[in-house]
Amino acid sequence: MTMQIFLCRIGLALILGGAIGIERDIHGRAAGLRTHMLVSVGAALFTLVSITLAKGCGQVGDPARIAAQVVSGIGFLGAGTILKSGFTVRGLTTAACMWLVAAIGMACAVGWMWQATVVTFTVLLVLMTVKRVENRLHRLFSLKVTITAGNAEIYEKMLEFVSQQREITIMSMDLSYDAASGIHTAIFVVDTITGLGQLEMSHKISAGIREFTTDLRSLRIECIS
Repeated sequence: MTMQIFLCRIGLALILGGAIGIERDIHGRAAGLRTHMLVSVGAALFTLVSITLAKGCGQVGDPARIAAQVVSGIGFLGAGTILKSGFTVRGLTTAACMWLVAAIGMACAVGWMWQATVVTFTVLLVLMTVKRVENRLHRLFSLKVTITAGNAEIYEKMLEFVSQQREITIMSMDLSYDAASGIHTAIFVVDTITGLGQLEMSHKISAGIREFTTDLRSLRIECIS
């Protein structure tokens, strides 16, 4: 392999990985421009080394041996970007991007230049447009439940109630306490993507909460706007 081909493939891997990294950086993700560029170039270099060693060994060499380890090895790096807080999981998309960027770098290394470019622009299109569709769907099928009571049991009771309802999934939750008034406030955002309408689901949640909460001060259920 000539130096010109080597630089061309490594350079394209650097640019394509950086393009996806910029999008992640704009959204303030932990793995941004530098990380995605390094992952793409590293995957491309490992693949080139694997191909070169295989050719040097003739029929004995396996060109996929080193490259195959990139696929599994990148999973450990991607796992470091995933964070779980309560019912909220962050970083899954960034981890998937890093895994895909490694594939793009490997594609550049084997000479799939235009294929890697097409995939990169497709990924950028997905990252920039599909999120808006997801947000609209969540607004259509999500409810915000605000409960105030004189005891802290509303937190555990609400979790117990929701766990028994197959039609409801808690997306996020927040619990606060006002020492002056002795009021506990629990705010839950629940996902209701089922055959039931939001109005029927609101009645069901309201009836369930009023049944298990003996010291209910107020209850408000509203659609996510």
